[in-house]
Amino acid sequence: MNRSHCALFAMGLMLCPQINASADDLAYNLEFTGTIVAQTCDIDISSLSQSIDLGQFAVGDFPSTGPTTKFKPFNINLKNCARG
Repeated sequence: MNRSHCALFAMGLMLCPQINASADDLAYNLEFTGTIVAQTCDIDISSLSQSIDLGQFAVGDFPSTGPTTKFKPFNINLKNCARG
């Protein structure tokens, strides 16, 4: 009786398409949704007027969509934010 249970289990695994599919055949679709319900923040007036030099680059530095430049830090100060 134990052998028949094992045989049925093995047959079930062989019929399962996920087990027989290769990793390239598997596709997943993830969707994230959400709602922001907290009060917004105000931008501090000291952050409203900034000059950020990104540098000079040739058109050839961007041959297609995707290439980027080096990271350039800047700050935006917020105030009157709700505590989380």
